[in-house]
Amino acid sequence: MAAIEISGAGYPIKKVLSDDFIFNIPNYQRPYAWTIEQTEQLLTDLIDALGDKSTTDIEKISPYFLGNIVLIKQSDKPDSEVIDGQQRLTTLTILFAVLRELLKTDADSLSTYICQPSSIFAGTDARPRLNLRERDREFFYKYIQHSDGLKQLNQINLNTVSDSQRNIIENSHFLLNKIAQDLPEESQKVRLTQFILQHCYLVIVHTPDFDSAYKIFSVLNDRGLDLSITDILKADIIGKISKDEEEKYTRKWENIEEQLGRNNFIELFSHIRMIYAQKKLESSVLKSFRDYVLLKESNKDSRHIINNVIEPYAQALDNLKNYNYASDIHSSEINQLFRWLERTGNSDWIPPAILYLTKYRHEPEKLLEFFTSFERLAAGLTILKYNIDKRLKRYTDIIKLIISDGDLSSLDSPLQLSVKEQQEICDRLNGDIYNTYKTKNISLYILLRLDSSISDNPPNYDTYKKISIEHVLPQNPKPDSEWNKWFSKEEKAKYLHCLGNLVLLSRNKNSAASNYDFKIKKEEYFNIPVTTFALTTKVIETQEWTPAIVQARHKDLVEQLKKIWQLKESETINKNILPDPEPYAPDGFAHMSPEIVKLCQSIYPEPIKLIHWQKNDYQEQFSILLRECRRGWYFQMLLTQNKDKWSSEYRLLPCFLSLLNYKETTWTKLTKLAKPEDWYALDEIFLNAMIFPNTIITLAGSDLIGEEVADAALEKFGFYVANEEMLPVLLFQNSNLGIDLISYFRHPDGFAKENRVSDRNTDECEVYESLIEAQQRLDQKLSYYINES
Repeated sequence: MAAIEISGAGYPIKKVLSDDFIFNIPNYQRPYAWTIEQTEQLLTDLIDALGDKSTTDIEKISPYFLGNIVLIKQSDKPDSEVIDGQQRLTTLTILFAVLRELLKTDADSLSTYICQPSSIFAGTDARPRLNLRERDREFFYKYIQHSDGLKQLNQINLNTVSDSQRNIIENSHFLLNKIAQDLPEESQKVRLTQFILQHCYLVIVHTPDFDSAYKIFSVLNDRGLDLSITDILKADIIGKISKDEEEKYTRKWENIEEQLGRNNFIELFSHIRMIYAQKKLESSVLKSFRDYVLLKESNKDSRHIINNVIEPYAQALDNLKNYNYASDIHSSEINQLFRWLERTGNSDWIPPAILYLTKYRHEPEKLLEFFTSFERLAAGLTILKYNIDKRLKRYTDIIKLIISDGDLSSLDSPLQLSVKEQQEICDRLNGDIYNTYKTKNISLYILLRLDSSISDNPPNYDTYKKISIEHVLPQNPKPDSEWNKWFSKEEKAKYLHCLGNLVLLSRNKNSAASNYDFKIKKEEYFNIPVTTFALTTKVIETQEWTPAIVQARHKDLVEQLKKIWQLKESETINKNILPDPEPYAPDGFAHMSPEIVKLCQSIYPEPIKLIHWQKNDYQEQFSILLRECRRGWYFQMLLTQNKDKWSSEYRLLPCFLSLLNYKETTWTKLTKLAKPEDWYALDEIFLNAMIFPNTIITLAGSDLIGEEVADAALEKFGFYVANEEMLPVLLFQNSNLGIDLISYFRHPDGFAKENRVSDRNTDECEVYESLIEAQQRLDQKLSYYINES
């Protein structure tokens, strides 16, 4: 790899604003954005660093560091393209123009720090030392850099200028007034000017190419407003447009950014990347956008990318974010679906949404049909608590189908919920929807969706400052309350957190009022001032709150949701097909062979803890055993059916007995030397070995898995939700077609799925095409480690 040519040093401002540098702000940079707030902070810092002792020799004042400037610059030439530092250089130039205006002493000499004078002897032309972007360049020269410019500022109508020009005007006025007020004496202004020029420093780092300069910027930058990926892509794309059209497309680019807002504009490029790449992000958005979008469109010019990719997708994103799609028919229904999608709590759904909206913008009937199904899917995946990998896989499949003009309405389409998914959603809706979800946003989504459907005139929920979920039957009723007369202990446990017992309030919770008896609670808590939620109004109209009423309300609400999302419960499921297994209560090493006990006690100071959960979900039973939280000790418990009898079994892979010989150093050596791919192969081999006939569920635990995570896994038959904290985890399920394997194993830079690696740096992890290849690779490494021990 060739060395990067980097030059860097600290320069006093008098050297920065000298013939050694001519600073040019490229058009891809965002406009000047510092406001009075940042400008005031800079001036305050300078005055504080100068101090108030006017008798102190300037030479004895400590130097003051103003930060870093990153440039693209040839070492032997003054012309410099500014990658980082535009805000500070522009504000310093305004400051010197203000000091030039206010000073009486040698004020004209300050002009040499603002503009380079011409000299036939030095061979220099008259030109500004700082050239802003083309759109602001003439304005900045006329009103700031020109010697009479500040005098004309008051003539400008602020309503006729851009945001960046307004910032220039307002910062100039602020500095003129602030310095005149805080430094009224000529000597004070002279002293400040001397201090800035002689004892304030910028570290200037420059390199001859853009990529190197940006890498340096990424490391050094910790102040100001960051250069975003859109600024860099702007350079990539607009830099290839001819000079006569560069300004036109720069303006178009910035108009799109202004319409969306900076954050949404940056987000847009991530969504476009997903449409083209159709897989999870493996590196940076910048690199991936270049690799998939720009490379695919490389046979077309940059105008095509702006006109036919960025602009239409930006319009679609604006419609989704602001619910402002317009058409002669169905626009209201479509925009309402956009609102519901926005409430799902993630943005994974946006790429297929903007793709479909862009493709069929002028076919509102198609849009309504698609987004009705799409909101149903997004809500379903949210209720099922699908993790990001599963959601991305589903949405990616939809993207592929949209691009290929496939049938999105077929039963096997990724846009449609499967029969099994519909059943699982119904089961969740019939259960505890209050505590099932860590974030109450999902529960709130369900309740708002209900409220909207039963309301004659649904309110705009976005206008509420606060919407909370309240239990009608309280969570902690007083012992002598009527609640304990209406509900037995068992009935309270059954109905407390179900849909039928929940309402919405447009206020914060009040724990005391929550426990009021029903009549008082309705009058003083639910109905103050007047509730606008139909879901709550119907409860207020009820005279009493008994188990029968809750059950009936719950059934009605679930049926309403099934109608909204067109959910069908399977009639073929026998909910009593499996008997409950006997609970397993491990006692130390009681169920292990003496040899394993001896090994465990020798290697680990405490017994390995076996943790068992038993949870009925669709009346199918699961059991789990987590291995001890240290890498390399594997154990599994399997729930096995032999004829009509169920039993729990343990298995241990024999090779680990030899590896764990406590008299040898083999295991210690292995744990120190093994690389990630070795552990992945060990996991893969071991877990594949654990499959045998009649096994219903096998879940092998790994480091950092806690009860809550395992419990969540058990709630979903055949699925495991991995997160960023996890190490290798695999889940097996028995289906009518045999045993299916759904695998996720954690990589330091990503995830590998189903024996294939998809990570951010594939150089760090072997890609095993088969179990045999993994076995061979592992045998070689283990043989080496054991022989070396």
